[in-house]
Amino acid sequence: MGALPNEAWRISWKRKFCRLLLAVAGGLLYAASLPPLGWRFCAWGAVAPLAYLLYEDKPWRGAWHGFVFALAWTLPGYWFLREIEAPVPFAIAVAVSCWYGVFGWCFSALRDAALYPAKLRHATYEEKRLYRLKELPFWRQLWYVVGFAALYTVLEWTRSRLFPWNDLAATQYRNLALIQLAAVTGSYGVTFCIAAVGAALFGGIAFPRGWKIAVAVIAAVGLITIGGAVRISTAKPESGTPLKLLLIQGDLSQRRNPKPGSTEEALVVYHTLTRQALQKHPDAELILWPECAIPIVYDSTQDRTQELDTLNGVYQLSMRQYSTPMLIGALDVRKDLSQLDDVSVTNSALLLKRGNVLARYDKCHRVPFGEYVPFRAILPQNVIDAIDMGRDLLPGTSHDPIVLTDALRPGMMICFESVFGYIARKTVQRGANFLVVLSNDAWYPTSSEPEQHLANATLRAVESGVPMVRCGNNGGSLVVTKYGKIENVLTVPGNGRPELRRGRGFALVELNVADRPAKTFYLRFGEWLIALFACGIVLWIFAAVAPQRAWKKQLHDKIYGRK
Repeated sequence: MGALPNEAWRISWKRKFCRLLLAVAGGLLYAASLPPLGWRFCAWGAVAPLAYLLYEDKPWRGAWHGFVFALAWTLPGYWFLREIEAPVPFAIAVAVSCWYGVFGWCFSALRDAALYPAKLRHATYEEKRLYRLKELPFWRQLWYVVGFAALYTVLEWTRSRLFPWNDLAATQYRNLALIQLAAVTGSYGVTFCIAAVGAALFGGIAFPRGWKIAVAVIAAVGLITIGGAVRISTAKPESGTPLKLLLIQGDLSQRRNPKPGSTEEALVVYHTLTRQALQKHPDAELILWPECAIPIVYDSTQDRTQELDTLNGVYQLSMRQYSTPMLIGALDVRKDLSQLDDVSVTNSALLLKRGNVLARYDKCHRVPFGEYVPFRAILPQNVIDAIDMGRDLLPGTSHDPIVLTDALRPGMMICFESVFGYIARKTVQRGANFLVVLSNDAWYPTSSEPEQHLANATLRAVESGVPMVRCGNNGGSLVVTKYGKIENVLTVPGNGRPELRRGRGFALVELNVADRPAKTFYLRFGEWLIALFACGIVLWIFAAVAPQRAWKKQLHDKIYGRK
């Protein structure tokens, strides 16, 4: 009988440390694919180290490696949050990383069902290794790669219900050919492609004749990309209603608790810019101001025909002077509430003409810890005092579009809402034929957050099949076509890409708005891909559990002498 192989190296601290570094390396590749670096090619290999680590990990170690992988990209990826409070990026990074820890645990627990027949799932390490090296069939290799990518995508989708920021798909927002897939699958189809390529790159090295799986997956993604390029190149101009919009970008600092002087300054800045813009472009049909352009409560429940004080006087002057309709971001009070109190204030978009409110949209998906404090009733008071903004904003209840005319129906999204695919889908389903995003990234005066915000929002236009107009306080004021192309940028002096420059200015942008835009597959069927993957994972769990129960029964019968 031959000597047993020495496998002490498998539990050596050096090997464990090297594997930990590999998890960190994968996370750093992910971070490099995000702004400010924006090296989107790095995303394609970011999950390959994780696919390698989970190839042999026990569930608890898989959870650890998944957590470390995520921590390595979330810390630099969310580092912009330090501009709010220094501890915030660390807290968010740990919270988000827990999702990837769950992914690592789940995949490690299910992996053997993909790789091995039932009789080998309780074999020795060496027996499994020899099977993987010599006998692993192509269909099991494909199961491993597709299962890895599908489970990763589903777990990322669950994270997006709370904090959908910097998904893998967002790294490719300038890869127009690939992101056309979002019109069919939503953004998570793009995430799946990237994760599948990363897993296939690992498989190309580890699996017997692994080049076949790598070639197959990369070729499939290549065909998807070619199809996207063809979709763009063969697109025909749609007939529709032309619309000229004035984007006003005030580039004001954040005014969390504004004083009368800073509020009056904001009013004067936006009034002056609007007057200058209309003098240059008197044919404009709609004026846009960004989210919370005026940091006081508008209070549309009151009669605003009289000037109540100096600030309201300046505000009313700016409203009554123009016959051009204005769609502005402002704090307001819900009309159905009888008195102004903390819980009645909303973050709203108001359609105004000569000071009269013609329509409104109230922000539905508020920013946790920014616009409301979750679990306020149970949190310690010192924690609330550190993060509280003095009030919880009341959420909106409807995603119905604002009706400018019968042919022009903007679907509204305010700031953070633009990263949620379901919001854009709902408003277009309810009749919107273009999207309007009013944003304010003044919380982040020096970081890469504005570009990350733009990257996360761009895919909404592709998913819904309608153009998007963004009006930002300090950058990112532009048009995104229904194919995800950025154009008509409000350009201010400076260096770097025009859409990322910060500064004060205005721009006239033109849209051709289709009355009844063609519905994308995603618009019709929503997150069908996630539902398909979820069903596949349920079957995978059954394939993993059922043989275990049969094996335990056989062992029990053997012990007790049953046939």
